[in-house]
Amino acid sequence: MGVIAMSLLCSLLAVLMIAVVSASDEAALLAFKAQLSNGGSLASWNSSTNFCSWEGALSPALGNLTFLRKLDLSYNWLHGEIPASLGRLRRLQRLYLYDNSFSGTLPVNLSSCISMTTMGLHDNKLGGCIPAELGEKLVSLAALWLSNNSFTGPIPASLGNLSYLQDLQLNNNHLVGSIPAGLGSIRRMQRFSLFNNNLAGTIPPSLYNWSSIESFDVGKNMLYGSIPDDIGNKFLKMSGFGLGGNQFTGTIPSSISNLSSLTILGLSGNKFSGSVPTTLGRLGALQSLSLSDNKLEVNDNKGWEFITSLANCSQLQNLVLGGYSFGGQLPASITNLSTTLQQLTIADNRVSGSIPIDIGNLVGLNRLQITNTFISGEIPNSIDENLLGRGSYGAVFKCILANEERTLAVKVFNLGQSRYSKSFEAECEAMRRIRHRYLIKIITSCSSVNHQGQEFKAMVFEFMPNGNLDGWIHPKYQEPSANNTLSLVQRLEIAVNILDAVEYLHNYCQPLVIHCDLKPSNILLADDMSARVGDFGISRIIQENTSGGMQNSYSSMGIRGSIGYVAPGD
Repeated sequence: MGVIAMSLLCSLLAVLMIAVVSASDEAALLAFKAQLSNGGSLASWNSSTNFCSWEGALSPALGNLTFLRKLDLSYNWLHGEIPASLGRLRRLQRLYLYDNSFSGTLPVNLSSCISMTTMGLHDNKLGGCIPAELGEKLVSLAALWLSNNSFTGPIPASLGNLSYLQDLQLNNNHLVGSIPAGLGSIRRMQRFSLFNNNLAGTIPPSLYNWSSIESFDVGKNMLYGSIPDDIGNKFLKMSGFGLGGNQFTGTIPSSISNLSSLTILGLSGNKFSGSVPTTLGRLGALQSLSLSDNKLEVNDNKGWEFITSLANCSQLQNLVLGGYSFGGQLPASITNLSTTLQQLTIADNRVSGSIPIDIGNLVGLNRLQITNTFISGEIPNSIDENLLGRGSYGAVFKCILANEERTLAVKVFNLGQSRYSKSFEAECEAMRRIRHRYLIKIITSCSSVNHQGQEFKAMVFEFMPNGNLDGWIHPKYQEPSANNTLSLVQRLEIAVNILDAVEYLHNYCQPLVIHCDLKPSNILLADDMSARVGDFGISRIIQENTSGGMQNSYSSMGIRGSIGYVAPGD
């Protein structure tokens, strides 16, 4: 759907820069309108429509709008080829055709738009080679955005002639060859991205002369070489440095800590060796650090010292430590990282030991991923921020899974006794049979073993942000308030929700299910305070026998419920 304003009258006033519309211009605009399959917003020729959703192809007649300074058709459903006639727009300074479905090649004729300062063609379906003529004729070009297309061939060496170029985005294409050394002569370069192409060779030394560079990303190519030891004296304004997914070798220079504006450092997926510099702790603005899948030396003898230094990075939000170069005991100092840390990944490595008991100090953490390691032991009780509840059968944690954007609840079962394993089986058996709007919804389940050969069983449920009913009818707060007290209407609605769910279980579910542990702590409350009945760990499934009567499929387990407990009448 189009979201960028371009009503006809506004376009005329803003980009034609003339007092009246000539007959030829009117004819060109009528031809443009005729090519659109959804041109209703042009019907009245006024500025009453602020958002368009245009479909169709561009008419070559647009090339007749010779006074045009700006053409913005971004965020629409336009398709077909970009008309070569746009090359006649010698006064055109800004061309925005991004976020459409244009295909074909980039017209060489666009190099005739000699006044062009910004060309935005990203997020389309363009292919073929990038015309060398762009670098030969568009001498005023300051921004060239061609990312997220299917361009092939090499990066034209002629782009090194664009002395005013500040922003070059060629990421997510199929470009091959090497990075032209001539690009280093562009002294004004600020943002440079070649991420996710098929480029090979080294980073030309001339590029390290870009004293104004702020963002430099050449990740996911086939580049090799090493980071200059004196990089800390070169890219002094850089905030983002991405080399991940290449074949870089050598050590990580300690001088990188001189890049005081650095917020993102991505070095994963290379062949860097040696120790991680402890000087990284000087990067006070650092927000994201990725070091996984290298050949770094991190073990019990040395290498973990950098974690202690990162405690000084008060804005750190994301830390990724993966790959088999990481080994030894997980240091307790990891709990001293900034409370701004949101994501911590320790995966696919030889790290052992246990999760530090003070991991709960990382109160900002919303994603903790510890997978395929040798870490063992219990989950610390101090993770109070994400611990939702604990019972005899296990604990429930709040988390966000790697492939999910929403918050979920994970119930991890204690498996020290056989009855806990049976509880998992009983709950899985019950949950796979029931579907009702007032019953807790299961997302998935997991039954596996860890590295020590111990059983691991868990169930993932939808997250209920308002907790359970017990916390509302028996609030911990001393003074009742509107924020911790249920109104009479809410109480009645919750009761009706529970009744509706139980009626379904007892009378309409096939086979019938008896909950056996219905109590306020097992009634969860959604965003809108509607109820969800949960915890089917000791539920009873009633099967119909061949004689027409009913039989209990789990009768051998005896009396069920919370021992010594009777739910209060309120």
